Amino acid sequence: MPRGVFRTITSDNGLGFSRLYEFEENDKFLVYYAHPYASYERGSNEINNRLIRRHYKKGKYIKNQPEEKVKYVEDWMNNMPRRLFGYRTANELYKEE
Repeated sequence: MPRGVFRTITSDNGLGFSRLYEFEENDKFLVYYAHPYASYERGSNEINNRLIRRHYKKGKYIKNQPEEKVKYVEDWMNNMPRRLFGYRTANELYKEE
């Protein structure tokens, strides 16, 4: 990932994020940890989860899905205009960086 693409990361307190502090120590980005059971502190994450759930039911492992479908969902999400981004897409913003 090119330097400066992410300025902050907000995570939950799960094991998957237990070593994020290492990135923060290297001045790559700031890390914010949400409080347990406070999904409202991770609003964008919850919206993305809802979009993914249109294609995959909760509890279904993505790693067991055909790579073509995963790529389709990824492209669909990255090319969807979002109000948060002034109705631009994540791909457009990424290219601007």
